[in-house]
Amino acid sequence: MSKTINIDARICPICRGLASHKTFPYDINFDDVKYSYVACSVCKSSYITPFPDKSSLGKIFSKDNYHNIHYSHSNLGRYNQSIKLIESFDKSTNKRVLDFGCGSGDFLLVLKHHGYSPVGVEVDPSTVLLDQAVAPVITPNDLFYGKKWGDSTFDVIYMNDVLVHLPSPIELMTNLNKLLSKTGIVVIEGPLENNNSLVYFISFFWGYLKRLLNNKPINLPPTHFIRLNACNQLMLFTQSFPKYKILLWDVYDTGWPYVNGGILKRIVANIAISMSGRSFFGSIYGNRFRIVLSK
Repeated sequence: MSKTINIDARICPICRGLASHKTFPYDINFDDVKYSYVACSVCKSSYITPFPDKSSLGKIFSKDNYHNIHYSHSNLGRYNQSIKLIESFDKSTNKRVLDFGCGSGDFLLVLKHHGYSPVGVEVDPSTVLLDQAVAPVITPNDLFYGKKWGDSTFDVIYMNDVLVHLPSPIELMTNLNKLLSKTGIVVIEGPLENNNSLVYFISFFWGYLKRLLNNKPINLPPTHFIRLNACNQLMLFTQSFPKYKILLWDVYDTGWPYVNGGILKRIVANIAISMSGRSFFGSIYGNRFRIVLSK
């Protein structure tokens, strides 16, 4: 039997507010704990409660449960837009890039190919498929407190699909501020899981309908700890980088996950993509963001 947790068990990691109600159609069972997504009564962001303990975190992001499922070297072309984004704004000569949350190391290979000197960061470097001779991969503890890396600075700090996995995203980004060179840039990409989009509306409708018919938790590792919309996400950045300039803020839609589904789902995905980045009733539609900031 999973342990049921009161929704007030954890305060909001974005603004420190209290939870008001459950916001995701399903609870999630993992490692004998029932997790729920709740809405913050102040900033309206969604976050998981309870937060997984150290033992569960190790299992959630183990090589078998996470990296082997979500990462492979099969399609380096998916990083074309990311490398173009960095090249458009990075004017440094040293070209030192910190890829925080480098996954299997695919983007480190792409950076190396484009003349950059990358360093990867992963909680467990052994999960990285990359040969360490190509680029060093270190732990967050090594990065912030290690003798070799503690005083390092980087021309580019890059994160892709990382913030949703963090217990304290503002604290982390505040620490990363200290590692950015005076003329450096921060490039971050990620999902907007609570943002308005056609796929979001339809998937939530079906999710709640299924919950009414069969209210059983999902048995999966809870890998995403926060679920934000565009306003929540931008607020997170202005809090974390209050004195930085926003060089680019872009909201767009990929149609995921319907883009990989059957005919009807692909039709919905294509309509969602056609609405990408457009404003309807004061809200920008899209399921992903990218932002570039500078000091």
